[in-house]
Amino acid sequence: MTLYDPILVGLLLEHLARCRKQADHLEYSLRRARDATPLSDEERLERYEALTSRFARLQDMLVAPFKTIAMLEFEPDKAERIPDLLSLMEKLAILPQVRDWLEIRKTRNAIAHEYSECPERMAELIDRVRRQSRILIAALGRAERYADKARRVG
Repeated sequence: MTLYDPILVGLLLEHLARCRKQADHLEYSLRRARDATPLSDEERLERYEALTSRFARLQDMLVAPFKTIAMLEFEPDKAERIPDLLSLMEKLAILPQVRDWLEIRKTRNAIAHEYSECPERMAELIDRVRRQSRILIAALGRAERYADKARRVG
């Protein structure tokens, strides 16, 4: 049985609490984006801006708990390089596949460069955000379960 450093476990729990709050905001935006109420173009744009921003922020924020998990797994070198870190998260079943994260990263980068002038591209991007949000939120849930186990074993 692995004993986990209680200071690192505490840090992991802090990171995850921030990520959970962000995930809650993302889920709220996902619900609002599905709302069938007729909206003006400006209202719709505002909802989509909130959704894509919250999606990108959660993706960025999840790196911190992933790095802390690498430290808890006695693999600090894996925390230094994102490809190694993602491989470790896949090995620990926190991420289903590294490929998923890379696709999410592409979506996040597209958000940074997408402008609302092209409704078709914006609709496709929002569709990807909706699908990939589930992957991020599920990865957060698995990281929370990892943290719970580490806290109990501590």
